[in-house]
Amino acid sequence: MLLLPRLLALPQPFFLDDAAQAHLSRHQVTREVEREVLTRLHRGLYAVTDTWHATPPWDQHLGLVHAAHRAHPGYVTSHVSAARLHGLPLPGRRLPQAVLTVDDDSTTSGHEWLDLRRGELPGDERTTLADIDVTTIPRTVVDCARSLRLPEAVAIADAALRAGRCTADDLVRVRRGQRRWPGVTRADVVFAHADPRRESWLESASAVTFHSWGVPLGVPQVDVFSPDGEWLARVDVAWASLGVVGEADGRGKFLGAPELGLGDVPADVARRLLRSHDRAESLRGLGLQVVRWTSQERASSPRTVVARWHRAVAAAAASSHRAVFRCSCCRLPPTDCEFDRFPGLTSARRAAQLARSRVGRGWGQTKGERTT
Repeated sequence: MLLLPRLLALPQPFFLDDAAQAHLSRHQVTREVEREVLTRLHRGLYAVTDTWHATPPWDQHLGLVHAAHRAHPGYVTSHVSAARLHGLPLPGRRLPQAVLTVDDDSTTSGHEWLDLRRGELPGDERTTLADIDVTTIPRTVVDCARSLRLPEAVAIADAALRAGRCTADDLVRVRRGQRRWPGVTRADVVFAHADPRRESWLESASAVTFHSWGVPLGVPQVDVFSPDGEWLARVDVAWASLGVVGEADGRGKFLGAPELGLGDVPADVARRLLRSHDRAESLRGLGLQVVRWTSQERASSPRTVVARWHRAVAAAAASSHRAVFRCSCCRLPPTDCEFDRFPGLTSARRAAQLARSRVGRGWGQTKGERTT
């Protein structure tokens, strides 16, 4: 156990060279692996077992990113690894490999824990974060648009645009520089779906998922008023002409998420549930149909949610509503709002990309540009 403090002082994960600098021999490392104090993650890469297993998956990924940077200091962290460094929304599933890009055709080295891409790296598409070379946010968004599943890529684009960390013109400029790269047409579909008015990963991913099942893209973040002007709610998405509104409810919204300032004590949970119930009833009182879904339903049973939406549309068509809608971006009725979801694409091209995106429901991963 005398070795444990020295092992914990090492980066997690660490290489044998890191251990040698702390005056730990290969034999000592091997012995601690046999004792299960250390875990061999990959060839030549180790971590303290208890510490590593207690680390959240995306923080484990970040550890691999730092390890990759130490092993390849001249390379640039990119794609989803760069998204992690920039604090952009991440896929619900952890991707096991750190991703680096290098502009060098002679490079052949690679590891099972490292996804090494080869591609051009213009100076204005790379920056430094905490002494790590990383692609800029516009380059990262486009790289993710080419390589991730559509719901994940749109969530990243929405968040970057919403926070003002890049503009549509920035993304179009990067995309033009990648016009012959594998997967770049996927970026066009991401742009066609992107909408910075959405306020969460779940809202972005839900819009894409349900659209692939035939649900039209609604208007995000719409304020609902009574006929006499009383504000009732801001809904996550509205299909105003159909009399239907949607609410994407993550579990933390009700059960508590301390990191978001939402308490998890029973009284707080009860208050949020009652407030949500009263809100929905006030909307229904105006004749609106309310469709709710959770992150679990979006991921595992989207067909159930889509069927729920169609029932709501049918019910709304059989009656009329008295709600007044106002877009959150301009305060105009959604039908009058001139918000352009992505000004970098023409309307005709955007429509074509949206139609194409509904052909298949399973966007897998692509390796993107050349890999080793």
